[in-house]
Amino acid sequence: MKYISPSSILSALILLIPFRRSVLTGSFLLVLLVLQVPVVLGQTDQFPADQLQLELPKATDVRVVIDISGSMKKNDPANLRQPALELLMQLLPETSKAGVWTFGQHVNMLVPHRQVSDTWKAGAASQATKISSNGLFTNIGEALEKAAYDHLVPDEGYQTHIILLTDGMVDISKDPKINQAERQRILQKVLPVIQSSGYTLHTIALSDHADQPLLDELALASEGVSAVAHSADELMKVFLRIFDQTAPAEQLPLTDNRFLVDSSIEEFTALIFRQPGSPATRLISPDGMEYQFEQKTDDARWYRTDQYDLVTLQQPVEGEWNVLADIAPDSRVTIVSNLNLFIKPLPNNVFWDQTLDLSLRMQDQEGPITDADFLQLLTVTGSVHQLDSAEAQANASDPKQVWQQILSEATPPADGVYSARLDVFHEAGSYKLSVVVDGKSFQRQLTHYLQVREIAGMAPPVKKTEPEPVKEEPVVEETAAKAEPAVPAKMPDWLLYAVIGGGNLLLLFIAYMAYRLVMGTGKEDSLKELEQAVSDVEAETDEIQEENPVKSKQPGQNKPEKNDARDSVDARESETSDRDDDIAPIEIETGEEAMTDLDLSSDKVTEAELSMDQNEPLSEQDMQNAQDVDALLAELENDLNGNPDGAKS
Repeated sequence: MKYISPSSILSALILLIPFRRSVLTGSFLLVLLVLQVPVVLGQTDQFPADQLQLELPKATDVRVVIDISGSMKKNDPANLRQPALELLMQLLPETSKAGVWTFGQHVNMLVPHRQVSDTWKAGAASQATKISSNGLFTNIGEALEKAAYDHLVPDEGYQTHIILLTDGMVDISKDPKINQAERQRILQKVLPVIQSSGYTLHTIALSDHADQPLLDELALASEGVSAVAHSADELMKVFLRIFDQTAPAEQLPLTDNRFLVDSSIEEFTALIFRQPGSPATRLISPDGMEYQFEQKTDDARWYRTDQYDLVTLQQPVEGEWNVLADIAPDSRVTIVSNLNLFIKPLPNNVFWDQTLDLSLRMQDQEGPITDADFLQLLTVTGSVHQLDSAEAQANASDPKQVWQQILSEATPPADGVYSARLDVFHEAGSYKLSVVVDGKSFQRQLTHYLQVREIAGMAPPVKKTEPEPVKEEPVVEETAAKAEPAVPAKMPDWLLYAVIGGGNLLLLFIAYMAYRLVMGTGKEDSLKELEQAVSDVEAETDEIQEENPVKSKQPGQNKPEKNDARDSVDARESETSDRDDDIAPIEIETGEEAMTDLDLSSDKVTEAELSMDQNEPLSEQDMQNAQDVDALLAELENDLNGNPDGAKS
């Protein structure tokens, strides 16, 4: 979290000190306002706005590229590529686009790249039977280029996924140098095109002899999934997991062969994998009606192979449905509904000890659901399972659960977004993240698969183990306790804001004291400053008068010493009166009170003149006095100009 720096604001305040008080006061008030409100400039500890507004996923564009080289006769002798592709095509929603390419020495389009529809699915199922193993080479580079044929003008309304299935290495010639050069071309030229177009490339290796480093690099560079099907029997499940990444679909939890349909569901599709020897699959509706493959109804579409049943039902009856079959793992029920569960997109690949943020919400046809009464009914549970843990593989047991948490235990979130932090990926391998929402009258489920990868050049993290207690040596117990230091609790947001606010107030107080020291406390200080300034001017005037006293003009002195106007007039009048007596005050009879002790250097002369102009006409005596004054002023001007003998005006 970042804030406006108080120090930078105070620096600007100091720079304003030389300016006028009004400007400084306004700036100081502005600083006060800013310091009291922390301004967030970066991300907070909460989810950003763009994450809270979980966007609807784009429609899917799936492009499957299948290896038909001769080596497939060994790695896929039963040609299980056909049913795996057929299942993938049948699961695609009609809002998606898809196409299929096959490659050996050359590349052929097996199923045209078009909008998915019932007609397209029927054609794809028919074309899948043509998959063979007759190719001479393994031209991976050209196959990828054909699948990305429209990379210059990608459709922004779709998220494009390319699924590459191969069992070998780059092989376009009998010359190893040519094959190596082609491999480099794929990495340096073909892969950048896929990346720049925003396509996601998933890779499936159907053999331990495949170029796994190449397939890993292709997938990781485009944020795709890289998987290995160690046998053809695993191919169906691997295809299905990658399909979940390319076209994630909302599901209903299938528990004990039962699932709950609510009134918001417009359609469900049940994919039921059967155990070997299982009887034919049947569905029993809440009202007791039975659906089976041999029974044809207008509201049901039933597709069946020797491994699975795929049943789609329109406008299903509300309530609990029952599946009568010996169900195998990876069975699921997907739905089309106007009440949906959305999860913030998660990566397909993470590294050791990498932490992920999980956030999800419910949404209906009106938008995100934030009604507290509705949210209080929800039980939101998240879990993470490691699919290929050493324990599960050694004991042939269920996947190892590494995390589970009920996200709805606290008060319902005001924005309707439930969140959790996942810090559970401490071992490399495949993981499955599941979120289940139980709303009493409805249920929803979403699943996401991800791959935890090793960091090149780094040893795997040390797995924490519980130390064996040693009673005789308490020092060992202390050492063991130190091995796992307590993680300091995260500071709550309210405490963080309180600390920041307190720091701002402290800075504000310091700035105010600095202001007082520099500028004073207010109007009283301003009046004192004005009085002090007047006193300083008077003191300077007295010093000047002491240094320059009035001097009488001595005989033979050609140039009088310059002084102020009053001293000059007094000196001239003293000279006229034979320099013996003090000059008498000038009295001007104006019909009013006589003006005595008139200071010719002051503004009283002007005031007297104005007063005289407003009274009766001047008498002869007044005129004579005025002429005497003019004569004195003229003589003073001549003396100041260095011409004491000049003619009098």
